[in-house]
Amino acid sequence: MVKINLGSGPVSAKGWINYDWGLLPFLGKYNLTGILVNFGILPKNYNWVWPKIKLVDLNSSWPCPDNSVDFVFMSQVLEHFDPAKGEKIIKQINRILKPGGKLRLSVPSAKKICQEYLTNSKNTDLNEIVWGYDKRKYENILGKIMKLFIRGHQWIYDEDSLAILLNDNGFDKVKFFNRGQGSFPDLKELEIKEHEKFSLYVEARKSER
Repeated sequence: MVKINLGSGPVSAKGWINYDWGLLPFLGKYNLTGILVNFGILPKNYNWVWPKIKLVDLNSSWPCPDNSVDFVFMSQVLEHFDPAKGEKIIKQINRILKPGGKLRLSVPSAKKICQEYLTNSKNTDLNEIVWGYDKRKYENILGKIMKLFIRGHQWIYDEDSLAILLNDNGFDKVKFFNRGQGSFPDLKELEIKEHEKFSLYVEARKSER
């Protein structure tokens, strides 16, 4: 079984090939994040132990032959790309999956975010949820340095738009689940609880036609 974890960050499971790209993954790959935490450039909760990763830019071609991968996992990644680049990533996933291979992804849910704001607007920072971070905290010099490690959100999906994106790009059997539920391997290790409140989770199969 060939299993690829796209935009893995520090979260993975045994047997997965982890792709990520950017300044923070580079530092994580070489166990350097602790130095920046010690200097106060990164928060203490950034001192993760990273798994073995390959530095692969999802905007470029991936080092995978066509029809060679059984499972692709992508959590909280697609929203960091504008819709055109996001669609290219979905097409790349379809290219590398074997016919009948499966994709599991999670993204922030437009519906859940709006529902939370409408029911609890006084205690919900809508902008922070939508953009993925509080822009007001990064206005001073140190904040601008810290911002180099942050990837803001570029697009927000709901179930309908995500299903259309997948169906239009070679996937079928699109099904939505709760966190940790579904037919995908290793979900307990791969899907972390902190994303659950505002996220939707979907599985899809590469069409065998």
